Amino acid sequence: MSQTNVNDALDKARENAHAFYKKLESQVNDNNSQLRTDLEKLRSEAQNLAGSLKAAAASQGTHARHHIEEAQAALEEASKHASEALSANQADIKRHNQALIQRAKDAVAHLDRAADARAGDAQ
Repeated sequence: MSQTNVNDALDKARENAHAFYKKLESQVNDNNSQLRTDLEKLRSEAQNLAGSLKAAAASQGTHARHHIEEAQAALEEASKHASEALSANQADIKRHNQALIQRAKDAVAHLDRAADARAGDAQ
């Protein structure tokens, strides 16, 4: 292989590596941008849901109200984790996202219990 061919191959590999890097960097930045947008929406939705539960709790029996208040607290925590994830470094984002998911799951479980308690209170 001549020196020209070696240089051409190296230049081509280098060019391909730069193109790959730019593409990868662009995709990561796009994903991070989308993640930020999604987290901001989730934070807002969790806050709105927590606020709507406050009004719903007032008209329920004691047992159902307790679970609604627990769901409200879980949603407020979910909103907090979304806020923290927005300012977290890349390594901590996954931990905050998992906590956000868990608190939302907890809220759903409490609302299920509140519905069961409401049905029991109605009987």
